[in-house]
Amino acid sequence: MKILLADAFDASLPDALKKYGEVTADAAQLPEADIVLIRSKTKATKEYIDQAKKMKLIIRGGVGLDNVDSAYCKEKGIIVKNTPEASSVAVAELAFAMMIAVPNRLIEAHNSMKEGKWLKKELKRTELMGKTLGIIGCGRIGAEVAKRALAFGMKVIGYDPVVTKS
Repeated sequence: MKILLADAFDASLPDALKKYGEVTADAAQLPEADIVLIRSKTKATKEYIDQAKKMKLIIRGGVGLDNVDSAYCKEKGIIVKNTPEASSVAVAELAFAMMIAVPNRLIEAHNSMKEGKWLKKELKRTELMGKTLGIIGCGRIGAEVAKRALAFGMKVIGYDPVVTKS
C-alpha cells in the first residue's frame, strides 16, 4: 500500500505510518497512492482526484473538508476522513494568547523594548480576571477556550444554536 503525504506534516508521521505501507512525500506518486493525506494547501478537486487512479482513502489533517470535493469522492468510492479534534487545543491556545496579547499591547511593548524604550505609562494593561467572555460556537474549540477563560477567573457566556443543554 502506498501512502502519499501531499502536504507538510509533523516529522514523526512518516515513521508512524510505515507499518501500514510505503510512505512518500513525492507528489509525482499521486497516481500510485492508495491513501493520500492532505492539509489546507492541497485542493482535492475533481482534477486532482482523477489523477489519483488508485486512491481509496483521503485524509484531511484538520477540521474542515472545504478543500476536498467530497461528493466526487463519494461518487468514485473514495472514503474521505478528517481529524476534527486534532487542532482544537492549539486553536484555543492561540485564541487565548491573542486575548492576553491584544489588551495588554504586548507587541507594542515588545517592539518598544527592542528600541530601548520603556513605555510603562503609555501601555496600560488589562487583566482578564473578572472580565466576561462571550463565546459564539461552543463546539470543540469554544469549549477549550472556555476552559482556559475559567482558569483565568473569567465569567464565560456561551451561545451555540447547534449544541443542546445536555
